[in-house]
Amino acid sequence: MEFTMPSAFADQADVRRQVCHVFVEGFYSQLKLLEKDKPTLRAAFEHVFDLSKFYIAAEDGVIASVCCIRGGTEKAIALDAPTLLDRRHEKIDI
Repeated sequence: MEFTMPSAFADQADVRRQVCHVFVEGFYSQLKLLEKDKPTLRAAFEHVFDLSKFYIAAEDGVIASVCCIRGGTEKAIALDAPTLLDRRHEKIDI
């Protein structure tokens, strides 16, 4: 397994989906207070990640872990309440 930048992957939409999947799995114990359905959580949070701030660990094209590195006032996750609410009825299955 190796760490790399998400930009190294050709399919950025797939990288974003996988990063979101890892995020929801990792924080599900807290996120389930908002919504118990994991595909709905993935749909709600998929847009929030600034992938330029992340490193990912992947094996055979499957992301196993993510690590965020940022400095100062930079944000790696930008929560936008209206977008979160708009996406609450969508589902993303992985």
